[in-house]
Amino acid sequence: MVPFLDRSSLAARFLRVAQCSFCNLVAAVLLTTNLIAQKTIRVPADVPTIQGAINMAVNGDVVIVSSGTYPENIDFTGKAITVKGAGAAGATIIDGGAQASVVTFDSGETRNSVLSNLTLQNGAPTTLPEAGGVYINGSSPTIQNNIIQNNLECGIGIYSGAPLVQGNLIQNTTHGILEGCVAKTGSALGYPGQGAGIFMTGYSHDGQQAQFIGNVIQGNKSTNVSPAGMYLADAGAPLVKNNIITKNYSEQTSALDIRGDVAPLIIQNLIYQNAVDQSQVEFPAAFETSAVSVVPSGGVFRDYAPVIANNTIANNTYVAIPGINQQGSQLYVGEDYNLTQITNNIITGTGMSSLVNCQPSVPPVSPPKFDHNDVFPLGGGTTYYGTCSDPTGSNGNISVDPQFASTDSAAQYPYQLQLQSPVVDAGDNSVPDLPAEDLLGKPRIQNAKGLPTSVIDMGVYEYPGLPAPPPPADFTLSLNPQSLKLETGQEGAVIVTLTPTSSFQGNVALTCGTLPAAVSCSFQPQQVNLNNGVAQTARLIVGTQKVVPSSVIAGRFGSSRISTPTALSVLVGYLASILLFLQRRKAGRRLYLLLGIFTMTGILGSLSACGVTFNGISEAYSIAVYGTGTSGQTTHQANIGLNVLP
Repeated sequence: MVPFLDRSSLAARFLRVAQCSFCNLVAAVLLTTNLIAQKTIRVPADVPTIQGAINMAVNGDVVIVSSGTYPENIDFTGKAITVKGAGAAGATIIDGGAQASVVTFDSGETRNSVLSNLTLQNGAPTTLPEAGGVYINGSSPTIQNNIIQNNLECGIGIYSGAPLVQGNLIQNTTHGILEGCVAKTGSALGYPGQGAGIFMTGYSHDGQQAQFIGNVIQGNKSTNVSPAGMYLADAGAPLVKNNIITKNYSEQTSALDIRGDVAPLIIQNLIYQNAVDQSQVEFPAAFETSAVSVVPSGGVFRDYAPVIANNTIANNTYVAIPGINQQGSQLYVGEDYNLTQITNNIITGTGMSSLVNCQPSVPPVSPPKFDHNDVFPLGGGTTYYGTCSDPTGSNGNISVDPQFASTDSAAQYPYQLQLQSPVVDAGDNSVPDLPAEDLLGKPRIQNAKGLPTSVIDMGVYEYPGLPAPPPPADFTLSLNPQSLKLETGQEGAVIVTLTPTSSFQGNVALTCGTLPAAVSCSFQPQQVNLNNGVAQTARLIVGTQKVVPSSVIAGRFGSSRISTPTALSVLVGYLASILLFLQRRKAGRRLYLLLGIFTMTGILGSLSACGVTFNGISEAYSIAVYGTGTSGQTTHQANIGLNVLP
């Protein structure tokens, strides 16, 4: 049985240090202390520079950088903090000024060191090895939702570690003159990555693996033998999932190149319209020029199976040197490829010598396993070349036009499928690491054609492929506590929490609904800004007023209040009528007096039963609290109970 990547076994292989309960207890205490001390530092409101804020921060802190351009080169210095840009994507720019890497992680940072929502540009290596945009050395930070552009040598350069790189746009990286993104150790010694969007050499030895998820890697340009999109050498078992790799240019090799001591999981990536032009290269490659190259060559990960599944690899182009027999391909697998599993992929295009090219190491090894792929040469041509025999017609492998709905490169998500496409409901459900959702976030295995058994589609999309509309930008409103008990003349405080959802931006105005008499409310502040993408709070102050003789008695007959002067007037008028009547008629005075006393007692009793007191309020209320977005179209309500004691 082919051994698949077992993360727990990897951890067991690398972890040799025994853990003790005392150490865990100390770590928990330190973590709790950090959480308690967590604070937000704002740039430039609190500190004028980003590096100054990092220097001030302690583990657990959040540094929020306001919109603008900051000419800096920053270093996390090992701190488990979050540095994030405020406002919309691209609004907060860190410009490296070609002085050094824009951001550096080389002090053992972990996934708790987070870089988010920033534009990182104009970085350039100054030493070897290094990187232009983000330099990671022996660290595993989280790089999330950034724009990394216009940097030299490589957009992200990783020298050992297991970072999480997710949701970034990495574009317009070019080759400089320093050749900073080059492996200096291991079997990848000398491997260059000049111009690559992402370059990685070396893996973490704690069992954790690098993850590259949901990035767009486009418009990067490399020279010589460097890949242009992603280049992972001796990178362990990285997860490469849900990325879009497009319109990258290289003089010799591919858009995605993974080689050396590796066992990658290449799952559900859209790789299209990348270009390789060898016509001006002095020492051209004979075989390896392609859109995607996977070349495992032994080492620690020799016994683990690389998986290439549910990718769409389409219309990548290749220009050879005239007169030389070169085998440009959409997919190249080489050396120790015998455990490689290639499943549920769509591989198509034109202008290549072959679509799939296999070249083994010496001694020969068994070929990769091809299962349920569509390998179709547009305009004719060779499907399989080298030591890979053509598996078309067996194990679900086909060679037919996938019938894309559109191949328009201007579309955000090209190469979606039509219902009649032969790759719809034509994959293999048993593929390792089968994604639960397609590239657009739609559930996999929709059984579009009504087969007796639901079957996954080939490629990155599941039909129907139209993306679901994004959820509306919104926020939630909550109160803590949800009830107050006050005496007259007292105040109480309630924390109002506003949490943005789906990228809500703007201000939220806070108001109270209709208030009962002698009750007041105010907010500190009255308006809350949610442009930072994180929850914000305000204080609601509820107060009650003491009743004076001319004020409201605070009782109710139905919905009408009885004021003190009105009640006294009724009483005086009633007594006056009794005296006048007694002067005119002596008979029945005792009976009349008894009836008057009984009537006044009933009136006063009714007032008391309705909540009327002469000392203040004695009633329960429900007060509505409203939060209204700046557009005036988004309003949320929460209610607070108020019990007022006399």
